[in-house]
Amino acid sequence: MPRLRSSPALFTLAVILVFVVLGLADRHVDLTGQLGLGFATWLVLLAALRPLPLERRVQTLLVVGVATWMEVVGSILWGVYTYRLHNLPLFVPPGHGLVYLAGISLSETRLVRGKRRWGTWVRRRAAKGENVLHAARIAAVSLNRRMTRENGAEYAVRTRRNPLTIR
Repeated sequence: MPRLRSSPALFTLAVILVFVVLGLADRHVDLTGQLGLGFATWLVLLAALRPLPLERRVQTLLVVGVATWMEVVGSILWGVYTYRLHNLPLFVPPGHGLVYLAGISLSETRLVRGKRRWGTWVRRRAAKGENVLHAARIAAVSLNRRMTRENGAEYAVRTRRNPLTIR
């Protein structure tokens, strides 16, 4: 892992590869397999954290904690979306930490550092896209609640029988 950490672009590509493998593997496993994927993802995150300074480790673990809490609220408590096995897969929390570290690594690549305007443009577009997705999700939940109250559950955007599912 130290060799990967010395090259920000290589580390970012490695994280993307981890997510591709996780995504492909998760489709074919049951709960036990999902637990194994979670354990493996935690090992990858811990290996990525090892060469980092204490401050960066704490930041990453804080991101993992806050993101996990938001996953619990959004998925389990509010039911805005569900995962394939109707749980919070154990690979999701460390995945948030890996995304955070990949974002930091990407910002350290020559491509982004050498072209400040390009990097700013990408960050702004990503933020706008994230805001649009967040607003769409809030609107769908709001519409769902309104339609459920006014017309009954059969006209809801998301019902108990057909929730928004992340596959």
